[in-house]
Amino acid sequence: MVLRHIVILAATAGFSATEAAAPQTLSFNCDAVPGEVSAMDANHLAAATTISGNLRAVEVRQDNNLQPAATVKLASRKDFVALQLAPTKPNSGKFVVFVRNGDAKEEERTLLGEVTLNEPMPFRVAQSGKDVIVVAAGHTLSVRQSFRGPPSMGVSCSTGHFQFDNVSVQ
Repeated sequence: MVLRHIVILAATAGFSATEAAAPQTLSFNCDAVPGEVSAMDANHLAAATTISGNLRAVEVRQDNNLQPAATVKLASRKDFVALQLAPTKPNSGKFVVFVRNGDAKEEERTLLGEVTLNEPMPFRVAQSGKDVIVVAAGHTLSVRQSFRGPPSMGVSCSTGHFQFDNVSVQ
């Protein structure tokens, strides 16, 4: 599997030395050819504990080994909580939105809802102590995850074209 890093277009608000920095707003055009994964540049996500924005499925592609999906993940080396968007079936214009919570051995999946192709979906993933609060598809879910090691944020997609807009990282 090839992992490609995509350049992020960032627009940041100016501020003076006496003002606090505003959260950075990013767009990520995540466009992965069949069988590949594209990921947001990790430098934009370093030390982030909260990420929010809008996610939209633009186009899905077909591959025998890697299914189309868009993922926002908070993970340590052994544990993770991920918000994921994936087609309900091949060549479908409908997508399920679910939360995956687990480790390398097992995971739990919780369905949050469905969206359609080109439908913008607001999302938010935030760590609060041992809880990760996920907001998407009009629902909020809080999951407990005792990360073994410091977690880091990741944003990626596979075998499709997904657009992340108005992304705020804190």
